[in-house]
Amino acid sequence: MSLSDRPVAGCSLEELLQRVLPLQVTVLVESTDAGALFVRSTVIAGPGEALPDVSGGILLLAGHGDVPQIEASVREAAERGFGAVFLRAGASATPTLLRTAAEAGVALMSFESELNWRELAALLDTVIESHWAPSDGGPAVGVEELYVIADAVAATIGGSVSIEDLSQRVVAYSSVPGQRIDAVRSEGILDRSAPHDPGDRERYGRILRSDGVVRFERNGDELARAAMAVRAGDLPLGTIWAIEGEHGVSARDEAALRQGAQLAALHMLRARGTLELHHELRGDALRSLIDGTGNADVARTRLRLRDDVPRALLAFGFGGAAADQSESSATARAAQNVARQITALRPGASITVSGGVVYVLLADENVGSVASSLAESITGIPGGRVRRLFGAVAVDHDATRPLTDLRAEADDVLEALVVRSDRPTATLRDVRVDVILRHVAAELTRTPWLRDAEIARIFTASARNREIAGSVAAWFEARFEVSRAAQALQVHPNTLRYRLRRFSELTGVDLEDADSCLGVWLQLRTHSGVRAS
Repeated sequence: MSLSDRPVAGCSLEELLQRVLPLQVTVLVESTDAGALFVRSTVIAGPGEALPDVSGGILLLAGHGDVPQIEASVREAAERGFGAVFLRAGASATPTLLRTAAEAGVALMSFESELNWRELAALLDTVIESHWAPSDGGPAVGVEELYVIADAVAATIGGSVSIEDLSQRVVAYSSVPGQRIDAVRSEGILDRSAPHDPGDRERYGRILRSDGVVRFERNGDELARAAMAVRAGDLPLGTIWAIEGEHGVSARDEAALRQGAQLAALHMLRARGTLELHHELRGDALRSLIDGTGNADVARTRLRLRDDVPRALLAFGFGGAAADQSESSATARAAQNVARQITALRPGASITVSGGVVYVLLADENVGSVASSLAESITGIPGGRVRRLFGAVAVDHDATRPLTDLRAEADDVLEALVVRSDRPTATLRDVRVDVILRHVAAELTRTPWLRDAEIARIFTASARNREIAGSVAAWFEARFEVSRAAQALQVHPNTLRYRLRRFSELTGVDLEDADSCLGVWLQLRTHSGVRAS
């Protein structure tokens, strides 16, 4: 396919509506064939304003007007080649207007988002510009230069080259005569998407975690490949793949692949543009739900949350506190980098960053395993992070809990992980006791009169009394076995028995009573100065 044959940017109205469904778009009048109706650009105009000739245009009918003016604009839009008209929710969608749109053959939509018209136009144009015309089955990024880059790399290496976005869609491919190619690559070019394989996540994870060329050996009929991440700085944009030449990949070939990745990044970054707006909208919606602010119905619709699909909220945070402002800024940058890495591995996830913590919402039938796998992958990515990264997972299998509750659970688990520092990821099941004790400690701090004053006095009394308290703690940890506790303390069992009796004398607590022991144990465990001693 020559450059002149390549199609202009655009997508079907059906696909466009699927992508903007989270913006609360209601279809008032359907197109006779939304899958075949091809849209290319947006125009903002008020009722009664003159319209340009725009084949495949979308009219955003802004401003106020009476029903006859709106009807006239819809008819003119059809005459000028427009395929769809958007109205603000609440506009006069009268039966006459609906009939006018149907007779004119124009799809009519109602728009109920918090976005203004310019923001909506930017988002619609982003979706439109991210697709090729369906006559070519095209890929996600309409940048002709990417094809030139793919051809140049293929001419050096000798094998077919493809460039993919983060959704594994083929955005460009080489067509150099005599290049090596296999059935898998041919299928990917025809479908404009990398063929699905169970090992995809691991392979793409390897590429995105690496700064250099990653090679994959021949696997049956699938020829050996070399691949590299396409990045702008530390922002992942996609991947570039090359089928290796007959004699493998030389240093010159690797250099060509590296240069191709660098050049592709420039053009993919330009094409990315307002796609960030879509991610920001989803991030804002997620933040409003986990904070419990804003319009929950709008946010749920924007995130396309369903009550029949299990969900999980992940929280990624760094251990320790920032030593100074410089380290605090570095932590903020690191958190944003973590968010980009998550986007690379799970493009469909909703992500927001709050207080240096990255929150990720996933929805999947197997969300428990999916969330745990993502947490392990992200915390396992090496890099120059300021502090150690931890990942907490809160799962709602029934999809009935509010996200504020899931956020509270994830925060609790994350705090327990940071304190323990013995593992990178966890669910509540893994650290439940730590979380319960933290809540008990917080409650005892809030209501100090619940503490036993005599026990509390021991903590601030003489070193001898603090030693007695530590001995009781050791006895609890030894499951009330005097010999084991005495061995741990390196004292004679009779010495420990004396200390236990002395504790009862000082506090008036009966250590033979189970409930009394529970009260003592909670106070000992939630007092930071007490250790088994």
